[in-house]
Amino acid sequence: MDLAQLALAALILALPLLVVLLLLYLLRKGRITATTTVGALYDFLPRDRQQATEVVVEQEAHKKMEEDESGALRDPTDERICPGAEQE
Repeated sequence: MDLAQLALAALILALPLLVVLLLLYLLRKGRITATTTVGALYDFLPRDRQQATEVVVEQEAHKKMEEDESGALRDPTDERICPGAEQE
């Protein structure tokens, strides 16, 4: 194996690791959300983990929809929702 092949092999092995590290860094700094991270890594997961991820995402979305319907997510000081509400 010559130097060019060795460098290519190292790049192929290191690239996915660098992508994961970059995503974790951005997630930690708050520049992206966990949903974005899962979406970016979704295709790399085995099929059973993809299905598990889909179930969790659907459960979270359903829970959030129920909270929104009950009004739990609404900010009472938001003018778009409650016109005339006092701002702090």
